[in-house]
Amino acid sequence: QLVRFLGSALRFDRDTDACRAVLCRILSAIDAMCAPVLNNETRVRFTALGIVQLLTNMMEVADDAQVIVLRIIRSLSLISDGREELVQCKAVGKLVKLINSQVPEVVCCALRATFNLSVVDMRIRQDIVAAGALPLLLRAALIPADGQCAAIGTLANLATEADIKRAIVEDHKGLKPLLTLLDSRDDSILTHTCRALFAIAANDENKIAISRAGGLPRLLNCMDWPVDTVRMNAAGALANLAIHPVNKLKL
Repeated sequence: QLVRFLGSALRFDRDTDACRAVLCRILSAIDAMCAPVLNNETRVRFTALGIVQLLTNMMEVADDAQVIVLRIIRSLSLISDGREELVQCKAVGKLVKLINSQVPEVVCCALRATFNLSVVDMRIRQDIVAAGALPLLLRAALIPADGQCAAIGTLANLATEADIKRAIVEDHKGLKPLLTLLDSRDDSILTHTCRALFAIAANDENKIAISRAGGLPRLLNCMDWPVDTVRMNAAGALANLAIHPVNKLKL
């Protein structure tokens, strides 16, 4: 019924206060039901009812409903059916565009949804990059905000693809910002940054680039961090770097 109500409400003029208020109430109810603390069954049911297309049509309209729409999309992007529907409904490019929004909560939701989309599927990772995400993600990775970890985590996920790890380093000069993030004192930021460098260091040219940019001592410092995920990913990056004979001598 909520999906049916939403479809009906969208047929009215969204410029009126009454229509916007109704939309926000319907969307808030859906958001509460799709919240990440609940199980996936509700998200699957909403996806099967065709809600993703309705949400995709609404997500770029800058009004009171936009943030609620993006919160629901973020929740649906946690399940495989939701991710596939978001791709089919051409939502990936719209999410990437919203990373450049001037509204902090819009940026945060867009980053978190993009992170969820980037986790599993190589095809979706390529779509994210094709939409122009890399420079936006590298910029967001340096901004202390709620979506910062999602930006770094997305870069780490994208960097598992051979062509994307090269693009991060060669086309977008992404090593310097990532290595700067190793000076953070935040566990999550360090974990995702080391994870990104772990992936990027699998490329032979990048092994030398990371070393020349001063990455070896910074990654070695991370080995003393008291959090297992930081140490594990820093060790992985160092293991990849040590394959190159030049780095082996430096270490």
